[in-house]
Amino acid sequence: MERVTINNLGIPSLGGVCSYEEACNPGYSVEHSVNLLRRYNFIETRLNEIAAAHLTHTPEWEVKCALSYHLWLDSQHSAALRARVAEMRAPPLHLDRVPDPKLGVLLDETIRAENTVELLVGVYRVIKPELVRALHKHLDETNLLVDQPTCRILKWNLQEEAEHCPR
Repeated sequence: MERVTINNLGIPSLGGVCSYEEACNPGYSVEHSVNLLRRYNFIETRLNEIAAAHLTHTPEWEVKCALSYHLWLDSQHSAALRARVAEMRAPPLHLDRVPDPKLGVLLDETIRAENTVELLVGVYRVIKPELVRALHKHLDETNLLVDQPTCRILKWNLQEEAEHCPR
């Protein structure tokens, strides 16, 4: 296959969204993308519930501060994901369904954490790092041009979720 070079006169290719090569990536179908967005929304919503459930009885001040801040951010992530699914699909959106029984069990167990260590390990060592991995994978595999609105939301979520993970 011959590579074509285009002189954009200094203007970023495709509005700066991606390169021409990246635009040729077949990406995800709308249905697959919606299913993943529903899954991310479910996780963000449950993370919000987990933080709210533990906020008042967590004795460590630093953990309370993190939980309250992350609760606020997770609610924004969830709202953005919900809105994007609504843009991509006609109702019913099925956003409150458990997308995977095993995922539901993991999040149910995390909300039942009996102490701060269990809570922190569940949220910050298991759930959030895996969410970050999934968001990276989505952005690597989707078509950045065709699904730019989704990518914009995922990049925003990814940046903030990555900041919550231990380094």
